[in-house]
Amino acid sequence: MHARQSPDNQAELLAGVLDSSLDGIYVFRSERDEVGQIVDFIFVVVNRAAEQLVGRSSDQLLGKRLLEMLPGNKTDGLFDAYVQVVETRTPFVTEHYYEHDGLANWYRISATPYADGFTVSFADITQRKTSEERARDAVNSLNEAQQLANIGNWQWTVANDTVFWSDQTKRMFGVPVDQPAPDFDTHFKQIHPDDQDHWLSVVEQANRDRKPYAMRYRTVLPDGTVRLIEGHGQSEVGPDGHIIRMFGTVQDITDQEKAREEIKVANERYKLLVAGNATGVWDWDCKTDELYWSPRFKELIGYAEDEIDPVLDDFISRMHPDDKKHTLVQLQNHISRH
Repeated sequence: MHARQSPDNQAELLAGVLDSSLDGIYVFRSERDEVGQIVDFIFVVVNRAAEQLVGRSSDQLLGKRLLEMLPGNKTDGLFDAYVQVVETRTPFVTEHYYEHDGLANWYRISATPYADGFTVSFADITQRKTSEERARDAVNSLNEAQQLANIGNWQWTVANDTVFWSDQTKRMFGVPVDQPAPDFDTHFKQIHPDDQDHWLSVVEQANRDRKPYAMRYRTVLPDGTVRLIEGHGQSEVGPDGHIIRMFGTVQDITDQEKAREEIKVANERYKLLVAGNATGVWDWDCKTDELYWSPRFKELIGYAEDEIDPVLDDFISRMHPDDKKHTLVQLQNHISRH
């Protein structure tokens, strides 16, 4: 069906032009009360795309009131926006989710004043909005995962010299997430002075060799806190052999390394305690059947370091026959209670 107009409005030639548009187009005439206030709008032009987008034919709409046919415009505030377009002669552009009158879609809406009324064009952008929402959800999920793992990613595009840092990368180096990623010189200053030469050497060597790199270095936050970073990166090379992009990840491993160091110190202290104590120590892993004998324990029972296998059966085989049954019963009782 072609666009049609009420007899007192647009020339018929306009119908063909309007019907060639992929956007829906309505033209409205203002309906005013006795004091001149706009109380509604009358449909005077409806093009073919508008019929398809809203599911209402021109026969159903022409000469009818907007709030009678599509009352959701009042609920959502669109009607008031259109009144402002007419009264102030100011265009209105928005992206709006309309869930009324049997419709549930995103629309791009553009309204401009026309005589004592306005023209509005609109397009269904639901698919684009859905894609954008999915992309936002994916980015949010990635940001949440990076924050939990304390890992971030970055990218440098050579052609336009643009740098991207994920939110967690910014947090890691003390950069507010609403600020842009720093340039090379600024980031280089964030690296601990004692690690700068090493960092630069690794990156330059990786670029020359066109190979990925991995390294650890320290960064100094704005408040003076020093954190340990594990960085991985690589280059993407174009057909001409030149680097077109560098990208990678960074992870704050300060807490993990601190925990490892504490465990290492504890183990060293334990070894010193065992070595300086006249008591022998053994430890049996019930799941793996691995048995640890301290050097002092082996010494007490008269064996050299390499004479005993680290398994329970070897331990039992070396017991005195008169003690073996009693010891096994006690061991079994202990296991059953735990």
